[in-house]
Amino acid sequence: MLLRESLRRNITLMVKRLSSILSIFKVIVEMGVVSIF
Repeated sequence: MLLRESLRRNITLMVKRLSSILSIFKVIVEMGVVSIF
C-alpha cells in the first residue's frame, strides 16, 4: 500500500518534470523557427 503511494508520487513528479521540459523545448523550437523565418 505504502509502496504504491510512493510510486504514484514519483510518477506525478516525473510527469511534471517532463511537461516543464517539453514546454521549455517548445519555446526553444518556436524561437528557432522565428529566427529562421
